[in-house]
This record gives sequence, structure tokens and C-alpha cells, in this order.
Amino acid sequence: MLSPTLFPYAPANVCRLWRDLLAIEPAFWTRIIIVLDSPSTTPDLVRSYFERTRDEPIHVWITRADNKSATPSDPGENDRIKTVMRCLRPHLARCVSLSFNLLYRSSAVIAGDRLRGYVPRLRILALNSRVTDSTAPIAHLLLDAPELHMLELDAHSFAHFAARKLAMVWLHRPRASSAQLQLRLTRYQPAATSSLQMSDVVRALEHMPDIELLSIRDVAFASPADVDFVDREIHTLHLEELRGSAASMFFRCLASHASRTTVVRCDLDGEWDSAPVEGRWLRLVGLADAAGLARAMRGWSGSRLHADECPGFTDAVVSAMAEHPAGEVEWVSIDNTNSASPPLSFDVLKSAVNAWTASLLPHGYLTLYVQQPGNLPDAALCRWFDDRVGDFSWKNDGVTFDSVVPDVPHPVDYYGCAHLGRNVSPHMY
Repeated sequence: MLSPTLFPYAPANVCRLWRDLLAIEPAFWTRIIIVLDSPSTTPDLVRSYFERTRDEPIHVWITRADNKSATPSDPGENDRIKTVMRCLRPHLARCVSLSFNLLYRSSAVIAGDRLRGYVPRLRILALNSRVTDSTAPIAHLLLDAPELHMLELDAHSFAHFAARKLAMVWLHRPRASSAQLQLRLTRYQPAATSSLQMSDVVRALEHMPDIELLSIRDVAFASPADVDFVDREIHTLHLEELRGSAASMFFRCLASHASRTTVVRCDLDGEWDSAPVEGRWLRLVGLADAAGLARAMRGWSGSRLHADECPGFTDAVVSAMAEHPAGEVEWVSIDNTNSASPPLSFDVLKSAVNAWTASLLPHGYLTLYVQQPGNLPDAALCRWFDDRVGDFSWKNDGVTFDSVVPDVPHPVDYYGCAHLGRNVSPHMY
């Protein structure tokens, strides 16, 4: 999507005649891709990108061609982003989306300090960087963006906005759009020990409008000093690559429960007894700490669980979930095909099924999918699961046992999906 070889850039490079013909229609050029590390990206070329669009609304990506190097280095990036921002600033009011994918955080600070004014069309603003070479705040970002729908920036900059309170006008006025905000807090990994507290981010959330999605990814937090509670409605929560007790601290700070929660490759240190992991729909990916996961899942009050390639999803976790089910568990999917965890034992799963089915409301329906190495259950055990689980599937090394969807005692509208086979649950649609 962001390759400068896409239309109209590739045909425009064929010859001057093609370039002149394409320049006649400004709508062809409204997707502007500025590659910072390209030697051909000169100030004149950048200005020409904006001039070709005339007065059309524009989508701008300021990015890098080489963003995968293990040892990145580009001492000239700061100067080039200053040049690009001088060319961009007169056209900010026309921006519908504005995305920075930079190498250094210091370059993102430079760009942010030059974002000011009324931007009535702006719906997406992303300020991302790979290397935290600076802990300086974005001091002068002042945007009035009444249509902003998605904000993506490093967690330290976001927390600094809350401390200043007047950094972004759109935080403090009703937005024209009824759409909720998607907030993505991205990489902040300073070389020295981070001073950023989870409570700093929580306080910042108090100044936000209703949040449709909150993502916190690859952020280094200091050891917790205090706990603040956020009374903010969050529909979807995504936590990824958080170290130490950052994940447990966030759930302790969350006054309301997210409807959908995803936890990806996070440490699970800290105290979970007073605030287990939350989410009516919960997805766990790549979690390795079996003891921490057992503490986090004891008291989970959701209904649907997907555990994907979690080495820590062991018998102890299943037992902790089944010990005192806090919710009506309707769907459990466990895929440990490629993880290093030992296979779940049949006896533990049987105890869990008994506990989960006992917590269901009348006419409740439990779905259980298991994919893991090891032996398949024998015929008698398959019948046991089939009798108690509405929809049951066990897969191992290419061999599968699937139950038949049972007859239900009341009419079910399958929305035309009955032809999909035996594994169609009336509660999936």
C-alpha cells in the first residue's frame, strides 16, 4: 500500500509525457508517500507532491523504505523531517490521514511540534518510531481536529498531553463525529530505566472521549508506585509486549470491563487476586508464564476464550479457571499445536467441562475446541465430551474428532449457514 511504485508514481516515472498527462487530474495524487531515506526525496519533489493535488483532500504517509534493519542508523533523519514538515504545514487542513513511520523518536518529536492549527478533515493521526533515542516530550502539538477517529503515538507523549491538559484542543471539546476514538499507544523503550508510570497513562485516559479501542504495545513502564482508577468506557482492549507487572497493574486500574480483550506476549508478574484479567471475549497469544496465567485467569468472568500458542496454558490454568467460574463460559478454544507446553490432560478438561456446563443458564451451549500434540481421546472419552459439550472438536497431528451439532429444543435460524457442516453452532451467528 505504501510503495512509491504504485499508481500514479510508477507510470509517472516512465517519461515526461506520461507524468504531464497524469498531472492533469489532481485526484490521482491524493495518496502522498514520502520516503525519507530515498536519495531522490528532495524538497522540490516533496513540494511537487502537494502541488499536484491542488485543493483535494489528501492522505499522507511519511515513512522509511528500510524499516527492518536490526541495527538501524540514520543521523540525517532529523534534518529531513524538518524539511518535509516545512512543505507539509501549508496543507495540514486538507489532510484526512497523516501517518509518520520514522526511525527515531526524536524525529517524531520534531514532527509533532510542528503540527498546529485547525484540521477539520483529519481522521487519522499516527506518530510512530522504532528507536527511543530521546525522552523529550512533544511540547507544542496543538491541533483542533473535531473529526479525529484514530490517534496513534508513543505512550510517553500521550501521558505528557494529560499533564499539560491544553496540548490538543480536540480533547476538550465535543467532536463533530459520533464515532468513538481508537487510541493506540506505541513503542517507548528508552535505553535508561523508564520513568513512565502506568498511572500516568491512566490519568491521561480520563481526559479522553469514549474509547472504542485502546491498544498499548511495546511500552516500558517504571515499577508501579501508585494506582489510579480509570472510569472510562473501553470496548476493545489490546495489550502487547508489556514487561514486568505492567499488564496486571493496568487491570487493577481499570474500573470498567472491556467487552473484548487481547493479551499478546506479555509478562504476567504482579498481583492478580483483586483484579483478574477481564474481557467478555478474551484472546491470549504467546503467554509463557504458567503460574502468572493461572493467577490472572482465576476469577475471569467472561464467556469466550481463545488461547493461541501459549506455552503457559497448562493444566494449572484450566484448573484455576474451573475452580470458581465467575461467568457463563460458552466458548473455549485452545490451540497449542506449535507451543512448548505439555498437552492438557483429559481428566483436567473433564473437570473443567463439568464446572463450565454447571454455570450455564438453561438452554446454554458450550463449545470446546482443542488442538494440541499428544494422543487423541479414546472412543469412550469422546462420547463423554460429546454428551456434555454442545460442539466439541479435538485435533492432533492431522487427526480430528468432531461432534455432531445436537438437535436443539427450539427453532434456530442458522442464517443460511447450515450447509457449512457439523461444526455450526447456533450461538456463533
